[in-house]
Amino acid sequence: MKIIGCQVFQSEVEEVLGAKANDVDWLSPGLHADLGLLKSALDKAVAGADGVTCLYGACHPQIDDLLAEHEGSRLPGKDCIAAFLDDKERRKLEDNKAFVMTPGWLKHWREIFQDALSWDEVDARQNFGFYDTVVILDFGLEPIDDMAVLEFFEFIQTPVEIIQCKLDYFRKNIEQLMG
Repeated sequence: MKIIGCQVFQSEVEEVLGAKANDVDWLSPGLHADLGLLKSALDKAVAGADGVTCLYGACHPQIDDLLAEHEGSRLPGKDCIAAFLDDKERRKLEDNKAFVMTPGWLKHWREIFQDALSWDEVDARQNFGFYDTVVILDFGLEPIDDMAVLEFFEFIQTPVEIIQCKLDYFRKNIEQLMG
């Protein structure tokens, strides 16, 4: 069984899988910004595999078809955040006009928003202007760097809130996926 995952939530996967996380092939964060690059990376990652566990959401419109060709499956939900929050928790945050991200998103925000999406500060402010806040889910695995939060805020100009969370829902989803 081959395991592939998005590096944006590597810390959380390592916490849940323990030593099994050493077997994960991590793909670069931000690939979802270019569907061609993401498809190419996924194709390369699953090449020759019979059985794939994919630690991604529905980041590519053909991801489920590609995984089916290799007897694979992925995390439930339209995106990776759906793997961390149940529908009720997610709806509550979305109803409050919050953009939700994990610490990995904060760690890799330059790769995602500046490099992959080619956003400058104006683009970031226009896109994040739809939200009242950015919520970072803090699972307590590693300290969230105050300077990183400040630099991200300076880029997007949207308030950033850190919410303490547990990995229980994510753990359940990983366990169900890996059987």
